Amino acid sequence: ACRGRVECRSPFSNLVLVCAAIAGDRSWATIAAAVVPGTFEMWLADVLHMGFHQEGYWMERFDWFIKLRTLHYYHHTRNMKTNYAVADFWLDSLMGVVQLSPIPA
Repeated sequence: ACRGRVECRSPFSNLVLVCAAIAGDRSWATIAAAVVPGTFEMWLADVLHMGFHQEGYWMERFDWFIKLRTLHYYHHTRNMKTNYAVADFWLDSLMGVVQLSPIPA
């Protein structure tokens, strides 16, 4: 569990906080604009990730969930150096670690 570690904050929260620091804005409104949606994003990622590893999870009826689960399982195959994200792989893509198909054996 993350429990407040810096590396566990959502990419959205980090982006807002970095932009605010560059602009010199340290207001409570700006901090709330990063923390509130970032907290929701991390909660949603946790719900999805727990579901990826449970058989018969209630979200299995959705095609998008099955697709995300498949992409997440690519993370667990071979070297675990791809697909770190749970729901949105834009940051993985930006960093060059997104994998959209299985690694051949």
